Amino acid sequence: MSSGLLAFKVSGPYNTYVSKVKVIITGGAGFIGSHLVDFLVKKGFKVLVIDNLSSGRKKNLNPKASFKKLDINNAHKLNNCFQEFLPDFVVHLAGKAFQTNVTGTINILKACVKNKVKKIIFASSAAVYGNSNKFPIQETQKLAPINPYGLSKTKAELKILFYHKKYNLNYSILRYSNVYGPRQRDDSEGGVISIFCNRAKFSKKVVIYGDGKQTRDFIYIDDVTKANYLSMLSLKNFIANVSTGKETCILDLVKIIEKISRKKLKIIFKPHKKGEIKRSGLYNSFIKPKTKLETGIRKTYDYQ
Repeated sequence: MSSGLLAFKVSGPYNTYVSKVKVIITGGAGFIGSHLVDFLVKKGFKVLVIDNLSSGRKKNLNPKASFKKLDINNAHKLNNCFQEFLPDFVVHLAGKAFQTNVTGTINILKACVKNKVKKIIFASSAAVYGNSNKFPIQETQKLAPINPYGLSKTKAELKILFYHKKYNLNYSILRYSNVYGPRQRDDSEGGVISIFCNRAKFSKKVVIYGDGKQTRDFIYIDDVTKANYLSMLSLKNFIANVSTGKETCILDLVKIIEKISRKKLKIIFKPHKKGEIKRSGLYNSFIKPKTKLETGIRKTYDYQ
C-alpha cells in the first residue's frame, strides 16, 4: 500500500472564499471535532455536526452549528442528511470502532459522491504504520498496522483512494499522531495526557503499561484544527502526517506533569499491552506546530 501514497507540501493554491460554504463534520461533538466546529463557525462557515454521541458530548456542541444525532453506519439516514444540507466539504472524524471506520466511511464516501461534495478530509492515524524501524516515520513508508484500530484506518484510507480514482472525489488524508488538549476525555477512552493530568489534579494513582520508555509524538489540538482547515482550503489531493516530529517517552511526560501540577505522581506499572506501538514519531512536512508540549499540557491541566 505504500506505493502511490505520497504526501505533498501544501503551499497552495487555496480556495479563499468562506461565506456560505457548508461543511459536515462527523464526530463534531467529540474532542477534535468540537474544536474544529468552533474554529469554522468563527470563520463564517455553515456547519452541520453529525454525531451519535456514543463518545461525543452534548456540552461540546457549538450553538451556532446545526446538529443531527445520527449513526453513520445507517446509510439511508446519512444520505438523506447529506441531501438536505448539501455540504461543500466533509471532515470525517467519527470512528473509533472497526465497523464505523470501515462501513461508516464507505457510507460517507457514497453520500459524498451522490451529493457532489467537493472534498473529503479524513482523520487517519499513526496507528497505520505499526512498529516502524525508521524514524521519523514518513508518509511513504509501508503501512503495517498491529491492532484492529490501525487496520480499520488503513482499510478506510484504501476506500478513499478507490473513490478518488473511480469517482474523482477529492480528498485529504491526515494521519494524526497523539492529539491532546482541553475537552479530551480523561477516562479509559481518553488520551494519556488528559488522563495523567486528571489523575495529577485529583491526586489519583497513574497506571503505566510497560516500562514507560515507549514514545509518542504529542500534538496540541489547535495545530490539528489548523491542519484540517488548511486541508479544506487546499485544491490538492494528498496524504500527510499531522505531528510534531518529536518523540516523548511516557516517563518524561510524567516529569512535565509533575512540574506543572507541583505534585509527585503515584505510578503503578502494569504489563505491556498487546498491540501497543513501542515508538511513534512522525515526519512533519505539512504544518509547523506552534504549541510547545509544556504549554499545551499546562492548558490541558488547567481545563481538568
